[in-house]
Amino acid sequence: MIQKKIDVYNYRQKRGNKLLAAARNNKNNKNKYYHWIEKKIIAKSFEDCRKIIVNLNLAPYLINIKKLSYQESYQIIKEWLDKCNSLKRLDNYNNFINYRID
Repeated sequence: MIQKKIDVYNYRQKRGNKLLAAARNNKNNKNKYYHWIEKKIIAKSFEDCRKIIVNLNLAPYLINIKKLSYQESYQIIKEWLDKCNSLKRLDNYNNFINYRID
């Protein structure tokens, strides 16, 4: 019984080390994991939920993953919101963008 617990512990340790190594290798491939943001969000226009998309997806992606500067991130989000404005108008979003990027 004790040997079985030891074996399970050793197995979990080995598996955990393999998962950790895989995660380290994936750090170089971050953009591959997040490619859907560029393909499915930035490339399209949305009528609803734009503030949520900026808050939860675009701002963190541009700042943390792509490591873009504040000005570059602001410009990308502003252009995307301008494109979305053709579907439904969103008033005064400049302050909103600044707040979310910060």
